[in-house]
Amino acid sequence: MRVGLFGICGFQKDMEAEGIGRFMVRLTEGLLSVNKHLEVFLVTDSLNSMVPIFSYIKSIYGNRLNFIVSNDVQWTNDNIAVDIWIVPYVVLPKALELRKPYIACLHDLGHIHFSDGPQDETSQKYTQYLNAVASKVTANAIAVVCNSNYVRECEGLQFLKLPRTKVTVIRLASPSEEYSHFGLLDEEIFRKKYDLVYPYIVYPSAIRFYKNHQRLIEAFINYRNSAECNHPKLFLVLTDSSSSYSKVHDASQFDSIDPEIRLSILFSATRFPAHEIPSLYHYAAATIIPTLFEGKFPSQILESLIMNTPVAFSNIPVTWELATPGEGVISFNPYSVDEIQRAIGQLLKNRENLIGQQVNAFATILSRTWKDVAQEYFELIQEILR
Repeated sequence: MRVGLFGICGFQKDMEAEGIGRFMVRLTEGLLSVNKHLEVFLVTDSLNSMVPIFSYIKSIYGNRLNFIVSNDVQWTNDNIAVDIWIVPYVVLPKALELRKPYIACLHDLGHIHFSDGPQDETSQKYTQYLNAVASKVTANAIAVVCNSNYVRECEGLQFLKLPRTKVTVIRLASPSEEYSHFGLLDEEIFRKKYDLVYPYIVYPSAIRFYKNHQRLIEAFINYRNSAECNHPKLFLVLTDSSSSYSKVHDASQFDSIDPEIRLSILFSATRFPAHEIPSLYHYAAATIIPTLFEGKFPSQILESLIMNTPVAFSNIPVTWELATPGEGVISFNPYSVDEIQRAIGQLLKNRENLIGQQVNAFATILSRTWKDVAQEYFELIQEILR
């Protein structure tokens, strides 16, 4: 069986840092491990060479993983003989030119859930474009895969009006295999590289308006100024730039705060390299996820727990498809600054006990692997080809 992974974007993306890039890497490794007779053909355009991020998979599977660079889908159709394509992102208009059947991965269309997002003319036109492309790509797909029932119902069935029989749910997994390969950097070297000389809590996420960074920062400032704070040098680490923040939030909230606290809110000048993310989690005092929306069970929960760091997260519907309230599980209303502040305090006060409780609470979810994910994709492919 030959499976094509379609990555002709027509625009440049930092695939190493983007969630879609990591998804492609993890799914490819899973597929190659599921069946020894399966080959994967990764087709990307000249703007987005992904060879480096697939290098360790290539070293394991050799000629079963093939890299092709092409800006021309017609050439790809004529020269790359695959049985079926996987389109990892529904906003890839070039996928409409594919001749062989394809599976479209509908991770989410987050913007449709928020009427109070960016309203300028440029943003509105871009949103209309995204919706139009997603509608056409999913309509032409032989099957559409979502990662949660929430997205299947909201995006797939209600918004895109896809037939119920066409849309299936395949849940993702923790990146335990990938993180094991990356390993950990020496703590002293890692902290020195990023000047993380004091304890820190981390929110690993790109900055988008619905990721809720503004309320998290306000809650962190309030916690630092409270009598409860026993960590006078505590840092908050955000894995995107201050310029990204200024594009979607009012940065004037920093103007009136104590300069020392302002300096303890650390934006990243560039995205953290993928191989350093396990270290970022592992050396953190805690992880906090205040997002207003996710298209799947929040991956940071699993990523944090496999690196032995406790986590608190938003009380949003998609999380409770898999999670259940229990001992050590800390959730909060993401619209409440007070509740986010309270969660920070809980994480830091009970850190040593929390990690064991949370790992137990999420044991079933943590046991799922990317080989399990790939097996379900493989079964779907077999069903389609039959």
